Amino acid sequence: GELIPVLMPSVPLVERAKVTLARRHGVAMGVSFLLPDAFIERIAALVELEPLHASWRPDGLRWRLLASLAELVKERRYPRLDAVCVDSRSQMALAREVADRFNQYMYFRPEMIDAWRSDTRWGDLPDIAEDDEGWQRELWRRVAEGLQTHPDPARRLDELARRLDAGEGTLSGRLEVLATGPLPPIMLPLLRALAGRT
Repeated sequence: GELIPVLMPSVPLVERAKVTLARRHGVAMGVSFLLPDAFIERIAALVELEPLHASWRPDGLRWRLLASLAELVKERRYPRLDAVCVDSRSQMALAREVADRFNQYMYFRPEMIDAWRSDTRWGDLPDIAEDDEGWQRELWRRVAEGLQTHPDPARRLDELARRLDAGEGTLSGRLEVLATGPLPPIMLPLLRALAGRT
């Protein structure tokens, strides 16, 4: 039969669920545990939405950020950034960290990304965080400009929810969501759209 898709927020929770099922039933089969990214891609494939462009994933984003970061450091506009990026090794380390942060921001702080799209500050931040937001916002804008033909994860989720609301695709008859921790807020419209169909 068909595997039951189960949306889960983290790898440790997936591992714990597998072990618990195996202990209780002797085997952990018949269930497809999916983290948010894999879950979104599975639903996107069902409604024939183009896969998320690799440059929006943390590994691809890191390489795009590295080039933009090097340019930004040469401009000497952000003293705190200049102090951290003293050589190519430190720039690579920062690009890796920022790629992970941007990935989290897209899912957990979409309102900040919306503000950055229009080149405005986001929220009331302490002075130090405000300094860091400036260069992060500028990096975001430079990377996003190079990817205009490929929707970022937040915009892509909006399109996915729209297609589901329109009745596109053939969905599984059953879906389970197990979330003892936070799921990305931008997934809520997707889950609402799925709730009307499965």
